[in-house]
Amino acid sequence: MTRTPERIATELLVLKAQSGDRAAFDGLVRIWGPILLRRCLRQLDQPADAQDAAQRVWVKAMRGIGRLKDPACFAAWLLRIGHLTCIDFIRRRRRTHVLHDELHQATQDDDDQTANQISPAAMDLRAAIKSLSASQQEVLELHYTGGFSMGEVAHILGLAEGTVKSRLHTARQILRTKLETGENNDTT
Repeated sequence: MTRTPERIATELLVLKAQSGDRAAFDGLVRIWGPILLRRCLRQLDQPADAQDAAQRVWVKAMRGIGRLKDPACFAAWLLRIGHLTCIDFIRRRRRTHVLHDELHQATQDDDDQTANQISPAAMDLRAAIKSLSASQQEVLELHYTGGFSMGEVAHILGLAEGTVKSRLHTARQILRTKLETGENNDTT
């Protein structure tokens, strides 16, 4: 990953937080909190669960930041904790069989309202991305939106780098085909 001023600032905050500087840790929360919350929301589809998961991640991060060996790996480390915490939430949700269809319906309503404000090409891309598997969407989001390298995406998701490359390649092929043919298989 490219060393941007933001990444360098994060590394400095990590070093300070590792030495016990509470204000530095608060700075990490300010910078990475919204990103972490979006990742949790993407995995959990429930705002309340996403907020709970993100809060648990920050508690785990606070307790474990001293064990982080390379401050440059903070983002991948944090999002990996987030990914695993969200998996725990999903498992817990399955065990209790609690499903919230209202949120799914509300998301659909929001998508319908937003669709009127988005260009047709962007709507086609959004529909094509929605038709991908969840694992393909996740890899696309981390790599392109998050700016993470293949190795970092692999670390965050706990996958082999080859698996990440394969999912990304397949997702791009599917998107290319759908966009070139105008095919829209969004069945929601």
